[in-house]
Amino acid sequence: MTLEISQTKKKILVVDDDPGMLRLISTMANPAQYNIVCVLGSEEAINLIGKEGVQQFHAIVLDYHMPVYNGLDLLAYIRARDPSISAIIMTAEHDVEVVTQALRFGACDFINKPFRFRQLLDAVDKAVQLTLEQRYLESMASEIHEIIDIHKRINATANLIEKKRYMDRYSVSLETIFYPIKVTGGDFAHCFPVSEDRLLLAVGDVSGHDITAGFISSYFRGIVRGMVTMGADVKTICRHFNEFLINEWNHPRHSGVITSIAVCFMMLDFREGVIRVVAQGFPHPWLANSDAEIVQLTEGREALGWFKDLDIQEMVYALPDNGTCLLWSDGLLDLAEDQQLCPFSLAHYLLSDVDTVQRQRILQKRKDDIVVMRITWSDESHSDKGEIQWSKCRPIYLGICNGGEVDRIDEIQASWKRCLVLMFSSLPADKLHEIILCIREAVLNAMLHGCCKDKKHECRVQIAFDAARKILMIRVDDEGCGYNQSEITAQADANDHVSLGLQIIRYYTDSISLNRNGAALTMTFDLAKELN
Repeated sequence: MTLEISQTKKKILVVDDDPGMLRLISTMANPAQYNIVCVLGSEEAINLIGKEGVQQFHAIVLDYHMPVYNGLDLLAYIRARDPSISAIIMTAEHDVEVVTQALRFGACDFINKPFRFRQLLDAVDKAVQLTLEQRYLESMASEIHEIIDIHKRINATANLIEKKRYMDRYSVSLETIFYPIKVTGGDFAHCFPVSEDRLLLAVGDVSGHDITAGFISSYFRGIVRGMVTMGADVKTICRHFNEFLINEWNHPRHSGVITSIAVCFMMLDFREGVIRVVAQGFPHPWLANSDAEIVQLTEGREALGWFKDLDIQEMVYALPDNGTCLLWSDGLLDLAEDQQLCPFSLAHYLLSDVDTVQRQRILQKRKDDIVVMRITWSDESHSDKGEIQWSKCRPIYLGICNGGEVDRIDEIQASWKRCLVLMFSSLPADKLHEIILCIREAVLNAMLHGCCKDKKHECRVQIAFDAARKILMIRVDDEGCGYNQSEITAQADANDHVSLGLQIIRYYTDSISLNRNGAALTMTFDLAKELN
């Protein structure tokens, strides 16, 4: 970096215990360019700096050999008060050790006596330039820190745990986390309580990882807040900001990389009992209910800032009495793929407060900003116990395989095992083995009988955890005719044939139920004792 030195005189502090040397320097320096302040000895210099400070000077010239405090002692004292000041050390000795110490203490140049005066002036010119550059960088760093601080204050909901009640009936828990690659980033998660019966969630990802991305992220949320307050709907907000990005921010007259925003809006309307979703370029949100069903919400659309004619669609879904929605940015999907984990289990794990060492070890491998939002609700009017349950069904695994993949059962099993181990690290090994064995047998049955070993037919494995009751739920769906209820619940007599796999499932599970005319098997495991 090169800064142009202004025409104002620069103030130089010269410290030497030789009055003749001080007089010589002050006489030969250009008075139009420099204001030379001469100080006799280190003690007098310390008194002057103590009264007037260091910031007024643009460079200092110090003699090494002085009584009481030598030049390096004085340099350490001065730079402790202003690390940006540049210093030149003068000495009458060709001492390599002195040079080494001078550089270590922060001196920018070293001059041996006697010296040519032009040599000293050139050194002073360079020292002044260096001081100006260092002070400029410090001021810029200060401004950047202020911008980052503003971004963090605006983004305060990015690491939030909030519990509220809607319509005096729904218990709602909202949790978010934000792990940027740098000190600031473009990912964000925000909630906007619209009324006593509606809650708007916004999760997004601005392209880039710099201060510009952080600014656009904060600016976007400000626009959303203002427009929501004025009664605008989500589709109007998306169109408005898309026009801003295309017509103003990304205008051809502005150089630089095009900025876009991938965003997902989710409106929970507790009065109407629906979820309204608008997603533009953002990963699909997911919904899980108390029956361990995991459902993908909405379809992917273009991100804001790409096209002038933006295709915006609002999808509407029924709001279950009890459920959980998960939203995450691409950064989580990339990290989950790298760790060979289902994103559901990784999202819940990052939201937990257990095993911080392992969590940081996993997060060190991320390649992008990560934002995760989890919202859980429960209708208290339908609660058997009549008590608030902030945490309900948490989806932790979703896998789809086909009937032709029987030979890959070990590989498929490893995928759900990794997720269970991550989520339940404190679970005894024998209990974990029982759960994994039951899932394996249910999936094998679905492949062999439900899908008839045909790769055209699929079976679906869904695992969820009721955090309130500490119950693990596993649901296996296939396309076949399904189990007979008597196979599941009745005790086999001497004439009945019950497969070994079904016997294992009946023996280890705490309960079994059927859905979809027997084509969906749900197993539960009560882990309250093991996880307490």
